Amino acid sequence: MNNITIGQYIPGNSLLHRADPRTKLIATILYMVMIFVSDGVIGLALSALLVFTAVTVSGVGWKLILRSLRGILFVAVFTAVINLFAVKGGSVLVDIGFLSITTGGIVNAIRLVIRLFLLIMGVSLLTFTTTPISLTDGIETMFRPLNKIHVPVHDIAMMMTIAIRFVPPLMEEAGRITRAQASRGADYSTGGIVARVKGFFPILLPMIVGAFTRADQLADAMESRCYRGGEGRTKYNKLSFSKADIVFAGFLTVYTVAMILAKFLA
Repeated sequence: MNNITIGQYIPGNSLLHRADPRTKLIATILYMVMIFVSDGVIGLALSALLVFTAVTVSGVGWKLILRSLRGILFVAVFTAVINLFAVKGGSVLVDIGFLSITTGGIVNAIRLVIRLFLLIMGVSLLTFTTTPISLTDGIETMFRPLNKIHVPVHDIAMMMTIAIRFVPPLMEEAGRITRAQASRGADYSTGGIVARVKGFFPILLPMIVGAFTRADQLADAMESRCYRGGEGRTKYNKLSFSKADIVFAGFLTVYTVAMILAKFLA
């Protein structure tokens, strides 16, 4: 639970911190698309180079990045195992009845794990370097034209940001409940899968109650401040592009062109 880093913001004054949230949102979406469009070694190497450079420039530290990767380690291993046996191609290395491992399955599993890790690193940088308020403003500004077809853009952006922001407190509360249950003799490390799943109900139920309590408190706080949604709402800090966004956009353009060339020239 301590490895869940989504929603955390790390204060700083780096190029990524100073960049407009709209620029970072567009960059993250484009990065997610490019990382799955290009499946060659050159494309993955370019994506790795971009995210490694971004992590270094951001100054958030590799410790937090590695924590975010540890949080999805089980998902990565499970996905790799499924692809290892499901994907066929190349030479057969292991043949156990109806199960077989081929070189194509190994290559595909490794490629998928690398993509997943690079994807989580890029998305984590977005929340590490962007405050929840800036993220809300960026999402609302980008999708503001949808208001013309009566899409509640402000409400959707606010809900998304609150959901992301609630992740760290909920994980922290889950840790406290786990330690409290363990001090009373609860054991989550022994027994079969069914026994372990049943053992998590004493954690899950207080978490659900706590989540509803936090939601009610947040609703009361917003109503006491006369919050009425986005209609007629003004902003104290207006978003504007700066030199940091120009530099950021330049690097992103070079990366996109390189990824397209790697895709068609491979």
